[in-house]
Amino acid sequence: MDGKEYTHPTKTSNLHEAKNERDRFLQTLRPILPATLRPIHEMVTVTELVDDYVRYLEANRKRSVADIKLALNVNVIKSEMFSGRLAASITTADLQSYRDARLAAGRADATINNELSYLRAAFKHGMQRQTPKKVIEVPYFPIVKVDNVRLGFIAVSEFRHILEFLCDSLKLFLVLAYHSGCRSGELKNLKWSQVYRQPNGEGYIELEPGTTKNKEGRILPIYGDMDAWLAKQLGVRAAQCPDCEYVLFWHQADIDGKVRCQVGDPLQEFPRLWKSAVKKAGHPGLRPHDLRRSAATNMAQVLTIPEIMKIIGHKTMAMFIRYNIVSRKGITEGGKKMTAWMAAAPRPPSEY
Repeated sequence: MDGKEYTHPTKTSNLHEAKNERDRFLQTLRPILPATLRPIHEMVTVTELVDDYVRYLEANRKRSVADIKLALNVNVIKSEMFSGRLAASITTADLQSYRDARLAAGRADATINNELSYLRAAFKHGMQRQTPKKVIEVPYFPIVKVDNVRLGFIAVSEFRHILEFLCDSLKLFLVLAYHSGCRSGELKNLKWSQVYRQPNGEGYIELEPGTTKNKEGRILPIYGDMDAWLAKQLGVRAAQCPDCEYVLFWHQADIDGKVRCQVGDPLQEFPRLWKSAVKKAGHPGLRPHDLRRSAATNMAQVLTIPEIMKIIGHKTMAMFIRYNIVSRKGITEGGKKMTAWMAAAPRPPSEY
């Protein structure tokens, strides 16, 4: 310190006790400065970093801010590992202890990864977007590799089978999600002013810039069963809620005893009804997001990759490959084509 070397016996063979004695000894060497003169990074707490980060997300209208705020405030900040702690005092050992405690509580590795990632983002926010810096060094966060890529896919016949078990209000949601590959949030916010139907049953749906996950607009073709179900929904709208601006809304048939909403209220959350229907249809565990994967796979049978990525909204080839589920039927059909190609290839004279 200041060019001078200090030594001090810890008088213990226990590493943890030795570190504590070292820290105590260092405090006797460092001058105790008043709070007004101490660097801000030595005084900021983990709670302050989290609050700053959440305010940043809210100010920039970042998606999933509600989920991130809930995970940080309920699970992380209230944990004994971080409650009241100075940010500068957090070590990798503390973070690993948090992971171990969450695992003991029955939480999945993927869930813990998300929580630690949100906290790491708060630390990086304090280091990169604060002047003076509230964080000088971001500790290493023990994020583990998790193989949780979903492979959910349903064929057209299965889609129509599931349709029979859904309540009236959710049928159009299934149809639009299965055909277009839209995310649930994009469909729930869809308005009739964005739907352009044509007399021949075709047309398109326009997702406006700023309403999608990547903030870019998209054009979705109306095809297959979409137009017929949109026409049915318009009929229900005319009879039950003529002023309803959202395409997806609760029907009168589902209000009594199923949901606590008014007729015409836009669809928001419906996990209980969804899980019950797909279970009865023989597809327990099917999630709405699996329909996006199914749409990408179906489109791959007919369209080119650039067309699919424009409709689905994938910005990278890696994401498209992840969502395009190769079916066994597609593999066997490919094998038949290769067999025909090889049979047509010229043979050496000895085989004639």
